[in-house]
Parts: sequence; C-alpha cells; structure tokens
Amino acid sequence: MIKEFKIRDSGYLKNTDSVDLKYTEWSRAYEYPHIMNFLTNNFSEKSIEIHNTCCGGHHPDHVNFLKDLEANENWNILNSDLNNYAYEGYIKNDLKSPFEFYDITQPHSKQFDVVINVSTLEEIPDIDYTDYFENCYNQLKRGGYLLITCDVPPADLYDLFDGLNIFNGTYYDFHKIINKPKNYLNYNNTMVENPPCPFGKNSPLNDSYSVYYLILQKEEVFS
Repeated sequence: MIKEFKIRDSGYLKNTDSVDLKYTEWSRAYEYPHIMNFLTNNFSEKSIEIHNTCCGGHHPDHVNFLKDLEANENWNILNSDLNNYAYEGYIKNDLKSPFEFYDITQPHSKQFDVVINVSTLEEIPDIDYTDYFENCYNQLKRGGYLLITCDVPPADLYDLFDGLNIFNGTYYDFHKIINKPKNYLNYNNTMVENPPCPFGKNSPLNDSYSVYYLILQKEEVFS
C-alpha cells in the first residue's frame, strides 16, 4: 500500500473572503469561516467524526468556533490541546463535545473523517513536518480531510511541502503554490480591529505576514 495525500485546495486567505466579525483576533474572522464553509458545503447533513486539534478554549474566539461546530448535531467532535489553560477555558465555558490532552507531533489512536488544525504549525519550534503529516495521515479514515491554516512567516512553507513529498512523491512548483494574490489577507488589511502585536513590540507584523490554507485528502493506492 502506498500512502498518498492529495492537495484538494491551497493558497492564501484574501481580504475578500468570507468574514465573521464575532471573531476578534487577527485572521480568526477569516480562518474559522473558511473551515466552517468547507465543512458545511461537504458534510452539512452527514454524520462524521471530527478531530479539532489545538482547539484552545481559553479565548472567546476559540469558544465561538467550538460552539459553531457543536451546533451541527450530525458532527461528532473531539477537541484536543496540549495546554492546561485551554482545558480550563474549555471547562469554564461548559462546552458539550469531549476534550483530551494531545500533542499534534505524536500519533493518535483513533481515526476521523476530518482533522482540523488552525494556526498552530507556526507556533511549534523546530516542528518535524514529516512526523506531523504522518500522524495526521494515520488518524484519518480513507478519503478523510486534513484542514490546515498557518501564519506565514514564521511557518516555512518550503519545509511544509517537503514534508508532503513523503506521501505522494510529487515535485511541487513551490512558487506557483505559495504565490500571494494582490489582495491576500495580512495583519494590516484585516477588517478586524487589530489587537496588540502577538510577537512583541520589537517584532511588528507587516505585509509579509499572511495566512495560508491547505486542504489535503487521504488516499490509499494498493500496489
């Protein structure tokens, strides 16, 4: 059996994309609607298993997204995170779907139809993308989807796509895939009132910072 991840969609979020202003942090007003649109368009009336990794739970934006997921009674959701403060926020907000502590760089024992990872890969120092994609692949059912968003930089898209090559062996034209459109979403042009820079006063975000999304589908080819 040959393991393969197929790219179903990829690119940069744009400031003309769907936006929901109940989300207040930079990019969340675009990232969460992007994820919800994909799920609703593909699985609105289907019973599916979703693993919402790095779910947070301590910030109102995270809580609102979890409640959006829980609103569809067809979806069985497992939320996971590595941090105690995420779990404390999860309990405080009395969310319905289960929570477990989980490190996305480690294997998982269950399988899902969809795995979600919103804006986390850029926050893990020295992440091994190969291990990350291997773990995600193994926890997806055949035909399942991995939904990713990440801030660029500091996420290294070249390394990320090198990690993908262990699955499908395909050479990607990096420049074509990660080429930013003129109206790509960045910290300075969001419709959301910008909070203080999360990277500190000495590291202001500028036009080089943007939000990348990637939708992968698991395939198994038997040889």
